[in-house]
Amino acid sequence: MDRPTSFDPALLGKYDQPAPRYVTYPRRARFCEAVSAADYLQAAQASNEDPIPKPLAAYIHVPICHRRCRHCTVDGIVMHEPDTTARYLTYLKREIALQGALYDHDRPIERLSIGGGTPTCLSDVQLADLLNTLHRHFGLEKGPSRDVSLQIDPLNIALERMATLAALGFNRLNFGVRALDPRAQRAIDRSLGVDRLVELVDAARRARFQTLGVDLILGLPGQSPQGLSAALRALTELRPERIGFYRHSQTQPGRLLASDAGLLLREAALALFGAGVTQLTAAGYVHLGMGQFAWPTDALAVAQRNGKLLRDTEGYTAQADADHIGLGAGAIGHVNGNYYQNALALPRYYVRLDAGDLPIWRGFELGADDLLRQDVIRRLMGEGRVRFADVERRHRIVFRNYFAPELVALQPLAEDGLVELQRGALLLTPAGHLLMNRIAMIFDSSLNELQPRRLQMLR
Repeated sequence: MDRPTSFDPALLGKYDQPAPRYVTYPRRARFCEAVSAADYLQAAQASNEDPIPKPLAAYIHVPICHRRCRHCTVDGIVMHEPDTTARYLTYLKREIALQGALYDHDRPIERLSIGGGTPTCLSDVQLADLLNTLHRHFGLEKGPSRDVSLQIDPLNIALERMATLAALGFNRLNFGVRALDPRAQRAIDRSLGVDRLVELVDAARRARFQTLGVDLILGLPGQSPQGLSAALRALTELRPERIGFYRHSQTQPGRLLASDAGLLLREAALALFGAGVTQLTAAGYVHLGMGQFAWPTDALAVAQRNGKLLRDTEGYTAQADADHIGLGAGAIGHVNGNYYQNALALPRYYVRLDAGDLPIWRGFELGADDLLRQDVIRRLMGEGRVRFADVERRHRIVFRNYFAPELVALQPLAEDGLVELQRGALLLTPAGHLLMNRIAMIFDSSLNELQPRRLQMLR
């Protein structure tokens, strides 16, 4: 599908409203504490017993930062102190040992992401120890499918660490730039010069990292079209493989340095988003969806062209659907089709591990209707289309019968040019691609306000 280089701001404004990012379906708000560690143990066993087990992926959450950023909406962050960090790593390694005992040893972790927080609060020695622990209890894939990524705070990392991180085995870095516009930087008390970012990217290139990503936030106080344009011009000259936009959500008033009144109005934030999409696509980037862009030769862009782009608990991936293990406080796993989240508060996380238990806090075990809707939403968010026959074969339903209310609800969007309703498929148009999660929300049974139906299976 060709991606847009411009868009209709009135149409985008008409349908723009808060909507889940659908890295999980159902949404985390529906997770419940009735799901326990015992349920997770059964899920892990079923994963091993699958005749063709899925690959393993893992996310490690490091909720530790040098300081709390004023724009941050992540819960559970603690400040970096030697004792705090060392204690957290002790318990994290204990959890890795418990988790590793659950999975067959011929299933190494093929995809690993370490985020937070600021994982580079950990020293090179601590990161090496963490990776060695994973390798000892799981094994880490060493072949071409290996994907080991690390989230970087460009304000708090030395240039020489790039070579060390590469030597440890990381092959993908994601820089949390947030803003390059000086006015927006002052509002969130983060000052990163373009020259410094250039130095970091050059050092990463010399260290032969395969993939570099940069994240920005839209809607911050002081942001302007001119400032965003200059920032994107600087980024496209560096040509990171991936660039991401995130709309700022001010869920905790007063955290920003500027007053809440300094936040951009919705219309201004939408205009910035549109300008960013136009500029990046004109520069050659491919819009994957959800404000995520990739260079045409990047694995994500290739997967999208081939109809194999997936969206999971960590966002977009080009790799095969995996059982995803969440490690660390608040981390979310997706195993045997169900979701499991660790305790978010560190004291609770520690208490459960002290008792020798997995620190599972809550989760969601999907029924047949949930699995069906998850399949449809993931196809929309990844491929940008749903072929009815594919869903019917997998779930033994008649798509047009089962989703008749949803197809009726999609008619106004089709009339406005956001979707195409074909005889045997639903397709997002280039304009609809900008609103994919809003469109996917129509298939979310907890949000669409349509009449619930019993799952009718074909015999």
